[in-house]
Amino acid sequence: MSFNLRLGITSLLLLFSTQALAAGIEFPDNGALAIGRAGAHAANPNDGLAIQYNPAGLAEQRGLHFSVDTKLSKMNLSFTPYGESQTIRNAAAPFFAPGGVLSYGFGKLSVLSDLTVAIGGVGPSAVGKLKYPADGAQRYALISSDYFIAFYSLALAAGYRDWLRYGVTLQAVHGTAKFSQAVWSGLGKGSDPSFDATANIDVESGFIPALVTGVTVKPMPALSIGLSYRSRIAFRGSGTLQNKLPTSDAVQATGARVEGDKADLLLTFPDVVRLGAQYRLAPSWLVELDYVWEGWSALKTIEVHPKGVVIKSNVSTDPIVL
Repeated sequence: MSFNLRLGITSLLLLFSTQALAAGIEFPDNGALAIGRAGAHAANPNDGLAIQYNPAGLAEQRGLHFSVDTKLSKMNLSFTPYGESQTIRNAAAPFFAPGGVLSYGFGKLSVLSDLTVAIGGVGPSAVGKLKYPADGAQRYALISSDYFIAFYSLALAAGYRDWLRYGVTLQAVHGTAKFSQAVWSGLGKGSDPSFDATANIDVESGFIPALVTGVTVKPMPALSIGLSYRSRIAFRGSGTLQNKLPTSDAVQATGARVEGDKADLLLTFPDVVRLGAQYRLAPSWLVELDYVWEGWSALKTIEVHPKGVVIKSNVSTDPIVL
């Protein structure tokens, strides 16, 4: 087996153990009201999206409510990599993320001052589409991504007298993810696309359980203090891993080829804690201060586990198992 082919295969293998240390991969938030407040929506939310931010806020509803939220996002992202003259631009289509919640507030029930049930689903707070040139300088970090995560939710919220409300949302999380990335497989440093190995990942998860719980305290009628918690989500998707070996003459001469295309994708979405205080100055005037903690240190790696994927060639009888 040629040295170039060995080096190319080694580079391809490195793709499957790449470690990602980052501040996060979400771009908050959901809902026009929450976005308009720069995410300050934990103290006393009373629209349908309280199901995601702080379900205790649902308890204030009376009767039947239907909330619809849709988001159409386009990231006009452009940059010039260091040492390069080519400007890289995101060419992905706009990203559509719908959401809707149906709820019913029963009002007073026995010792409870409020009781509300809600069902619905919300899309991701992140913009899930990016597309860069396949031969651009950024291709070793990312060529394209297209993912969508839906949170199917069932919530229950209750109140006690006028000062305490509690809510819980049970969620089934389902997502799809597509990523494409190149790996240099030539000698030394270079950027000749013919020495690129490319991996294309396309996976879908099952239904993953998650939880949002929250409480709102009103020490006085004009003041609301809210605290909520969203549980960590261990995302596991199964699907395909399509590998494209380099097109250089050295690799082509060996007849190298990839057989098999099954793989799993594993990553972790963090615990999220929201704490907010809202003071109503007048019926149409309020001030809210929020603190949001997202534990992105839980995302240690983005792991791709190939299943039965091997590289074969005409110069070796022993396949290389990825």
